[in-house]
Amino acid sequence: MDDNKDVNDKSIKTTTMDAALHPQLFSLTLMFSFTVLSGFTAFCVMRRVNHLNPRTGLCFSSGVFLAWSMLDLLPQYLMNTREAFTQLNITLRFPLPEFLLSVGLLTVCVLEQMLLTFREQAPDVSPETNTLLDIPKPPYRRIVEDPMLVCLLVVCVCVCALLEGLSMGFTGVGALQECVSLAARQGVLSFSVCLHLSMLQLKRRCVFMCVLVLSALCPLGMALGKLLSVFGMIRSMCVSVGVCCVQGLICGIFMSVCITTLTTHQFRSAKNGLLEVCAILSGFTLYTALVFTKVQT
Repeated sequence: MDDNKDVNDKSIKTTTMDAALHPQLFSLTLMFSFTVLSGFTAFCVMRRVNHLNPRTGLCFSSGVFLAWSMLDLLPQYLMNTREAFTQLNITLRFPLPEFLLSVGLLTVCVLEQMLLTFREQAPDVSPETNTLLDIPKPPYRRIVEDPMLVCLLVVCVCVCALLEGLSMGFTGVGALQECVSLAARQGVLSFSVCLHLSMLQLKRRCVFMCVLVLSALCPLGMALGKLLSVFGMIRSMCVSVGVCCVQGLICGIFMSVCITTLTTHQFRSAKNGLLEVCAILSGFTLYTALVFTKVQT
């Protein structure tokens, strides 16, 4: 009787785990598929309308990134830092969160000056660059179309997607509504990143690889966090503080790139100024609405 009871208990637990696993797999698949589809849609749109006004798409993505950094990334970073040090019973007398943001901002300035110095010493385009670009030996691009800044932007979005997935995996994958909200935000970010990549005129396979990597990181982080929590590995407070430090640097770098994009490229010509302002406001409004749905869930 006892053996039969143990077998029944094990079968019930297995059935329960399977029932809980299927919605989570569906959520991960939905998030990955929607993010990939959003990135590929942006690439196709830019290929078709690039001859009209390519800066409009760049303005739209700049508005999205501005809303993401100011309304989502920055508040989340400050809240996580405050909670981490509160749980460690540490009272900060030095503005550490703001210091990390400043370091991220200054990092972009240092890298930019290093790149400018390198370009002055080696003005010719390398053969490796020509294999990635569709245009032969372009002149010095404006700062917003600088490959270094676009690469920093892509890296920041990828790291934040991975960290958000890990956090959600450790705390437990929420309801379907929460996963749909996260998938929508990741999809809009993927769309905006692909718009920036299209401005570099990269070859198609390079853009597709970036979109696939970005789309896979958040579901991968969720799966990894869930797997670690199943095996009883709980994120320690020291790890949380380290994650907060990384978030601060990433947030500072991203805000610097975003502000540079808005101030050095947009509004230089009055020909399509109103259209570009409307595109910025549209991107900002779209992601603001997604942040509002995140708060409601």
